[in-house]
Formats: sequence, C-alpha cells, structure tokens
Amino acid sequence: MIGSLTRNRRLIEVDLPIKALSAMRGKRTRQGDVDVRSPGLWWSRKPQHQCRAIWLAILLPDPADENLSAGQVEGLRKILRRHNLLTERGQTSALGLRQDLLRLCELIAEPEMAVDHGMQALVRDLARLLEFSPKVALDPFAGSGAIPVEAQRLGLNSIASEYSP
Repeated sequence: MIGSLTRNRRLIEVDLPIKALSAMRGKRTRQGDVDVRSPGLWWSRKPQHQCRAIWLAILLPDPADENLSAGQVEGLRKILRRHNLLTERGQTSALGLRQDLLRLCELIAEPEMAVDHGMQALVRDLARLLEFSPKVALDPFAGSGAIPVEAQRLGLNSIASEYSP
C-alpha cells in the first residue's frame, strides 16, 4: 500500500441527475420496417448527449471531497462564474458547488449543446484546470460509437472497437 497516494472522489460517485438524463430522448430507431440498415443497429444504443453528461460526471471531482485542494475548488467556482453557472449557494458551500456541477451535467446533456461554442469553451476551461486531456477512454464494445465520440468531444483520447461488422 502506498501511504501518501490519495484519489479524489468523482462527481458520479456521489450523485448524477438520473431523472433529468432519463427524460431526454435520442434519435428514434425504426420500428416495424425491415430496412437494410436494421441488422446493423446496435442493441444497446446510447444517446450521445447522455454519454456526454456521464463522461463529464466521471471527470469532474466532487467539490465536497476532503482530498480536493482549495485551489481546485476555487478554480471550479471561477470557471462556473465566468460562464454564468455559479449560484449563490455554490459560491458559499461545497455542497452548493456540487449542485451547480450536477446542473452543468444536465445542461451539457441537452442535444444542442454538442455544437454550442460557449459549452465547448467551458469544457476546455475545465480540461485545463483538471488536466484530464491525457486520460484515455476505452470502449471495447463501441456499438454506434456514442461513448468514444463524446469522450473525444470532452477532450479525451478515445480507443474503441466493435465485433459486429
């Protein structure tokens, strides 16, 4: 055991806006029609916008974690303030900041946020603060490719494979 090695708890480990993410719907798949493309539809399709929110929750630290430095917490506040996403509660408490970050996960899951320049700038700011660009997302069962595509959109390197032709 390494004595001084600590790991920050991630946002997804404490909470995730499941109800809001579940309410969002992705593209509908064809039903009833036999189509040339039908055999290639992956049985477990993941809507891209939900994958984006989940990746963000995996990457973001929990601001209430005692192992997180005060500088990182203040950096999170500064970034959210710059993008007008910091509430008064988030300004004063770690639990309020956690709620603001969970709200960010809901916002980034909106389908139109994939091409929103403000949201892309926010993610780049978070990537610089938290240094998550060298991380690699591995998806051995990529299916339709939603998980690796959204990982790349958040600045991660992505490796994916798929067995189905």
